[in-house]
Amino acid sequence: MKGYAPVAGKTMRLGVQAVGSRIRHAFEPWGHAGKGEGRLVVIGLHGLDPVAVQRSFDAN
Repeated sequence: MKGYAPVAGKTMRLGVQAVGSRIRHAFEPWGHAGKGEGRLVVIGLHGLDPVAVQRSFDAN
């Protein structure tokens, strides 16, 4: 997973990158992205169920 997310009360976006069991996260300037917009991309191997992935994000 890789991407950025807005966090209430913060002026910077939260950058997230996860590969296997390793997760990196840090607050970063918004840069060229529109302030307040977030986007996460999930990349997986064979058998990844995109509906289940979406459901897991929607549930939280």
